[in-house]
Amino acid sequence: MVFDLFKPEKMSKVRIMVAKKHYLGALSALQDTGAMQIDPLDERARGMLGNAENSMYKTMADYAQRFRALERQMVPKPAKSKLSFNSIDELEKAADAIDIDGKVSELSSALEHIDANRKNLNSIIGICSSLEWFGHDLSILNGKSLGSFVL
Repeated sequence: MVFDLFKPEKMSKVRIMVAKKHYLGALSALQDTGAMQIDPLDERARGMLGNAENSMYKTMADYAQRFRALERQMVPKPAKSKLSFNSIDELEKAADAIDIDGKVSELSSALEHIDANRKNLNSIIGICSSLEWFGHDLSILNGKSLGSFVL
């Protein structure tokens, strides 16, 4: 009724990342839209973003991109176990141990091969279903002196 009008809504958190040169404009736009509470980024995240030009950051971003490519080629299934690393060097060694690019290319080519076989089988099924009226074994159309093609 009338009291439903005054019930507070559940607040949701949204993280928005903005380039430093657009920070003030984004802040004023958020205030204009009526955002209730604007919190600055926590120090741990700020430390990671402040070192964006760091070579280690670029290396890890490259690994993350390559792993996402591998994930897209794989069938999704739940993780059985998780690994934890004490340092970025350990993480880099573990990522180097996996042949990411090789597996991605292997899975891509296997997927293309399977897809080509599926299309070929669908084509054969279509041809056979269009020749149902024939009523005989289709092997009689091919012999020593006779060859047939369906186009």
